[in-house]
Amino acid sequence: MLFQSNYVWFVFVSLLDLMLTAVVLGLEGAEVNPVADAVLQHAGVQGLMLFKLSLVVFVIIMCEWVARRNLRAGRKLSEWSIAITSIPVIVSLYQLMFEI
Repeated sequence: MLFQSNYVWFVFVSLLDLMLTAVVLGLEGAEVNPVADAVLQHAGVQGLMLFKLSLVVFVIIMCEWVARRNLRAGRKLSEWSIAITSIPVIVSLYQLMFEI
């Protein structure tokens, strides 16, 4: 694995997203991502968790694949993955602090 420290952060933020999603849903909150909400409506909470964990695996595989062709692009993809995955965490925290 080429970007192990980035992957640790990516997995950490993704797991934080999973935990906060479970808390928000348990408090009668809503899933704000329309794709994730469709998965939730179709497959339930367990399906949503499997969907989100599958995305983590997919992103790591894509980072490795891209990096083997262009190291700089693979590194940037791994860094952007962390940043983008932080957005739902921030939204969930906002929901917990101000809306629920």
